[in-house]
Formats: sequence, C-alpha cells, structure tokens
Amino acid sequence: SIMYNPVTYLEADFNEVYQTIKQTNNGKITKKEVLDEVFSGFTTSIWSPNQILINNAYERNIQKQKCIIKRRWITYEDAEAKYSDKDNFEYVRAGWKSIYNENDGLFYDSYDESHSGLVAEEIYFNRREDMEIIFLGGIYMGDDNIDDNPIKHRDNLDRPKYNITPFGYSKIGDNFFFYKSLMNAMKWDNMLIDSLYEIGMNNEILQQEMPLAVFGQDKVDGEIIYPKAITAFGDKDTKIEPLIPPKNSQGAFNASREVEQSMEDTSVNRTLSGDLPEASQKAYNVAQAQSNARKLIRGAGRSMIESIIQYGDLMKDIAVNHITTAEVQELVGGNMKLKYRTLFIDDEANGKKGGKTIKFDDDLIGMVLSPEEKEKRNIALLEEGTPLDKQKSIRLVNPELFHKFKFLTKVDIEEMLNKNQEYWQELLPKLKGLLQNDPYINQEWLTRKLLYAFFQSDAEDGINKEEDIQEQQMGKIPQDIPIKSSVEEKVI
Repeated sequence: SIMYNPVTYLEADFNEVYQTIKQTNNGKITKKEVLDEVFSGFTTSIWSPNQILINNAYERNIQKQKCIIKRRWITYEDAEAKYSDKDNFEYVRAGWKSIYNENDGLFYDSYDESHSGLVAEEIYFNRREDMEIIFLGGIYMGDDNIDDNPIKHRDNLDRPKYNITPFGYSKIGDNFFFYKSLMNAMKWDNMLIDSLYEIGMNNEILQQEMPLAVFGQDKVDGEIIYPKAITAFGDKDTKIEPLIPPKNSQGAFNASREVEQSMEDTSVNRTLSGDLPEASQKAYNVAQAQSNARKLIRGAGRSMIESIIQYGDLMKDIAVNHITTAEVQELVGGNMKLKYRTLFIDDEANGKKGGKTIKFDDDLIGMVLSPEEKEKRNIALLEEGTPLDKQKSIRLVNPELFHKFKFLTKVDIEEMLNKNQEYWQELLPKLKGLLQNDPYINQEWLTRKLLYAFFQSDAEDGINKEEDIQEQQMGKIPQDIPIKSSVEEKVI
C-alpha cells in the first residue's frame, strides 16, 4: 500500500468478543455466552488515507495530533456483533445516516444508494482529553454519560494513546505528516521511459512502413508494392525515395534499459521478487540484488523503521495490559484465585533451538528476596526443568514489577534484509574452512548453521550428541569401527 499511497495506517487492537452458543442439558436447550476465540485477541487492520482524518498536516508524530477520526463502512452484521449491547443501536439502519444541520438544529436521515447494505462507522479520538466516541450511521454509540468515554488503548501506566501508526515510503519533509509514495518517487523516471519507448517504437514502425516520395508521372501505390513485385515504369524519370533517412533505434532502447535499471535500484529488484536469471549468472545477480536492496532499506527503509518502532510500542502496550495480566479463576467452594498465563518464547542459543518459559508468580508481589533466597528459588526452578534439554530455561517474574517497566523498542536495519538460502550456501562452507581453528568461534554453532542452510529441519539429525563426541575424543569408540553386537564390543 505504501508503494502508491501517501500514507497507510496499521492498527493494533485487542478485542474480547462473546458469542451465544446452545447447549443441551437434560433434554433442554440452553444458551450461554462464551468467548469467541476467532474474533478475540490481538487484531490488526490496514486503514487507507481517506479513512483516517488528522488535525494537523504539519505534525509528524501522530500522538501529538489534537484529534483523529476513523471512518469506514462495515456490514450491518459486523456492526451488530460489536455494538448490539448499546442502547441506541435499535435506531441503526443499513444504508442510512443521520446528519446534523447547524442552521436549524435538527437531524436529517440521508440514504446512500452506493452503500445500501453497509453502516458508516465513525470514531472520534482526542488523546489530550482522553475521549473516544463512536457513531454508527451518525447515531451516538457511547456511554450514557457523554464525559465517560475514555480511549481504550492505554500504555502500562494507564495513559491513553492512539492505536494506529502511519507508514510511508519516504519522507517529503521533516515537518510534513504525509509521505512520498514509491510511484510518486519514480514519476519522472516513469515519464521518461514512456517517452523513450514511444520514440523507439515509432521509429521502428516507420522503418518497417517507411513513407515514400515518388518523382515522375507513373503511379506508385499499394497495388504495385508487394513482395516480389516487378513493375516497369513508362517515365524514365520516375524514382522512389524515403521521406525519412534511416535511423537506428538501438540508442533509444539502450537508454530505456538504463532508466529501467534506475527504477529497479529505486524500488525492488526483480531477482529479489523471485525472477531468477540464468544459472550461469545467478550468483552475481543475486549478490547485486542484495546490494541494491540494502541501499533501498537504508534510504526509504529508515522512514519505515520509525513507524515499526511506534507500532512496536503499541504491541507492547497490548501485551502488558492484556496478555500478562491475571484472570480470576473460580475454585471449589466459591473461592477465587488469580491465574496468570505461562508464556513460552522460542529462542536460539549457540545454534541450538531452545526456549524460555516465563511464569508470573503473584507470591512475589511486594516481596524483597535476599541473594540466598534467590539461590534457593533458582535451585527449585532447576529441578522443575528438564535436565536433558539444557537449552530450556524457566524465568519466574514479579507481575507487578513487570507491568511497571518502561520498555524500549528498536529495529536493526540489517535484520530487515533477510539473507536467502542460496546466499548462506555460498558463504558458510568458506567460513567453516576459514574459522575451523579459531578458538574464539563456537564450532558447534557454525556447524549447525552450515547444515541448516542445506538440510533445514533435518540438520539436527546430523549433529552428534555431546556424550558421543566425548567418547570419540577419548578413543573409546573409534569412528571407523561400527558396533553391531555385544560380542564385537568385547573384542574391541
């Protein structure tokens, strides 16, 4: 979307949507409200430039905008699923919109034939006043107390924030909100290449269908001009000459290819898009495409990085406020207990796939542990883990302190440009030979990387276990003598 739009918005939201299900109990059908896991949880959606209205076009930071308005058309069924619990929803009709007239202070209903089956959803946000007001078809969907409509998205310190982030291809200026799209950045190159193609192709057409000038009294037209035609002229002075001298179009097409290369350097190379060249030229072209992509990311990518950091902050707010919070669990006897989610994070250490298990313990709230007490708890966690899997670790976290942390979001430009499989297959064998005896390099990690580049998920099968490596190094099991039975073991 940022290739052709001056701005594109990405929304970060967290929803809890409930659905009505039917259950059979003693032959009777009863209805029950349960959490709809399809529509609930973290959600994101893309908003186009005409769906978001801002207050100040010369303020780049969207959180500094005095107010913003989201507007879009949704189906009546979606509107009913989200807002049917509001008192005024009974007045909402598909295709209709209530409009206020300031002159007479009255509301008028207007029917939109182009959106006959849809409902206009418009949401007003004001961060400074902590206000979020929803209108469906121009009808108020907020709280009965008009002052009690706080913004839903909040950070871990309960401060309101707009939950959308603007994205764009490249900045127009330091003090301008909107961006220059890729199509706009390539506008002049596109106009130039269109002109060059037009000139070159027109010249080729003229060369094939050359207009002629006839001198003399004889008639020369399409009746006598055809393949293998032989015509005798009565007038000895009759002659035919081209009106335009022959011209070579190669220069125009060469210039067109130069402009095409300039456009590829400005945008995305064909090789990175999957259009691989011939095998004899593949390595060079892939390397060239990677180099051009780095230039693209370091240039236009910097504006994207700013947006990614802002969006990461919104995701952090949702994670802290919804995913790491406690849920009330009812126990036998009517007692209540807080229950926290246990999170598992994939991780890679020294080339091995592992993970971290994060457990929130409410017993740690308000507790100050001495070094000895921390050591005892670490030993208990070690016993709780799996000794055979040394890459897994368990972290016990104080949920109150975790919720008050100030988190930092950052993006590495190089990480945005993933190296493809062919790139690593070419590089890793050379690195393996070059760093084979380097004491500062973890050889196991480098071996895993090399095998994964060729075998992916099967790479782990080619790695010996640590005990096997130690036995081989001690000479207990020579590598060239396989053990097939206990008798052979005794002989050895």
